[in-house]
Amino acid sequence: MYVYLGKLDWKPYGLDETFVITLPNGPARAGDPAYLFSQWTKDARGAQKANWFLNLVVDKVSKTASGDDVFTLKNSHYYSWEITTQKVYGELKVTMSNPNKDKSTMTFNRIWKSESQTPSGSLRIWTGKINWPNYATNEMATFIVPEGFGKDKPVLAVWQWTKNGEGKPKNPNVHVAKQTILSSPEKTVKFEYNSFYHVTCTWQQSTERLAVHMKGSGIESNVSQEIGDFALAVHLDRHSHDFSPPESTPNKAEVELRLPQAQASLSRIQAPMPFPKGLVDTLTHAQAFIDQAGYLAKYAEQRFAALDTDLHARDHQLTAAETQIRELLKNRDLLLQREREQQDEAALLKKLLQREKATVHDLEIEIVQLRKKIGDGDKHDEDDHRVIAELRDARIQLKRQLDEAEASHDKAKARIQGLTEQIQKLESEIFLLQSELDVLRKRNENLIKENAALTDAKRKLQADNESLQDDVESARLTDEKAQANITRLTEELRNEADEKRKASDRALEKGRELLKAQEETSRIEGLRSTDRKELLETKLLSDQYWDILKRQKLLHLIKKTEAQPQVAQK
Repeated sequence: MYVYLGKLDWKPYGLDETFVITLPNGPARAGDPAYLFSQWTKDARGAQKANWFLNLVVDKVSKTASGDDVFTLKNSHYYSWEITTQKVYGELKVTMSNPNKDKSTMTFNRIWKSESQTPSGSLRIWTGKINWPNYATNEMATFIVPEGFGKDKPVLAVWQWTKNGEGKPKNPNVHVAKQTILSSPEKTVKFEYNSFYHVTCTWQQSTERLAVHMKGSGIESNVSQEIGDFALAVHLDRHSHDFSPPESTPNKAEVELRLPQAQASLSRIQAPMPFPKGLVDTLTHAQAFIDQAGYLAKYAEQRFAALDTDLHARDHQLTAAETQIRELLKNRDLLLQREREQQDEAALLKKLLQREKATVHDLEIEIVQLRKKIGDGDKHDEDDHRVIAELRDARIQLKRQLDEAEASHDKAKARIQGLTEQIQKLESEIFLLQSELDVLRKRNENLIKENAALTDAKRKLQADNESLQDDVESARLTDEKAQANITRLTEELRNEADEKRKASDRALEKGRELLKAQEETSRIEGLRSTDRKELLETKLLSDQYWDILKRQKLLHLIKKTEAQPQVAQK
């Protein structure tokens, strides 16, 4: 038995994936089985890292000029395989092709061969997936028991690291060891082996599945986990049909020996026979019969061997057919699942289509409404254009009025400036008049004092009139002079009062003009809000002016009231 390891190179589906080929009978002969196992990087359905196992049969064996064997494999439903052995089956050159004439040639190296040319025991191959922290994620793995279960019997394990300890991707990992049988329940075989990793395997006869547990070593000594259950891919029971009966293991024992019976166990032929004359001829004829019997026996053995080979081939074909049936059942399940998913998707799409139809119907209604609104909007547009034109004319009219108001405001501002200057002049005149009024008040006080003195003098003169008759005339003259002075002073006061009244009238007229200017300014303020502050200041000045004017008028009335008694007294 030979086991080979190589790399799958079939772009774009298989890119540098670990590939294992097993020839269970060693050198190939027609009808022998051949097992191929690898994984697709991405299969035609888009599945990532999908395992695939082929159970094929050797066909059309021939030899090259150098003595190497060339054979093909049949029962492959799609791909064709041609294998050339090299270095006495130390290497294999495998050519893979498809109906489209695409080809790929790969080289395989032998990693194991059986010590015996005729290995005994049942061959079992399990396949599955391995996951291992930091190194393997959903990678292909296979476990092989070439010669059945038993102590020190060989066991092979081949899997692929996603990335090994050195960082190399898709690196194959091969372990060859001997089994150590552990105690296990009935119809169960449990064995272990050590090959850097400590691996414990449990085989269940009822399911033919292999449960694998693996424990790390070194820096991975703390990692211990179940790898999983591996499915049986091949079970080959060697020598189940042999021409010779099976022999038990010979044992040494003491037996009793007896002479053979004197009489033959078979009945003898008593009928006439064509015996030749003479011993030599008789022996020659006997030899001829024995040769014929040997030919018949050899022919029967060859026929049995051919039937046995055909039976084994049919058994392999049956196994391959069963494997293909399992694959077809898996594909059927996948197709049924996909069909259910498609039905669900179709139902969902149908619902979505109904929703879209309802949405389209709503949109059509909305479009009709929008078109109606657009038609109404056209009428509104005409009204809007007319309103816009009116607003534009109104804006132009307001702009014209604003310009006129600004011009009026400028004129009013200039007029206010002039009135302000006049107010300042009037204030200066009021101040001068106030000063003159103070002077006149002092003169009035002096006159009052003089009037008092004159009154005293008059009384004295009247008292002394009798005694001073001579002085009457002079006193009379003095009195007349005093009366003249009083008349003159009264006239002067009356003239001053008239002038003050005229000044007050002029100030009142100025105030009225200022009030009109204020009203005009208030009217302008509604058109020109930005000059509101200045107009308010003007109003404040006007209010202050009226306040001053009222106070002056009040003061004038007080002084006039005070002046009338004094004049009357004089």
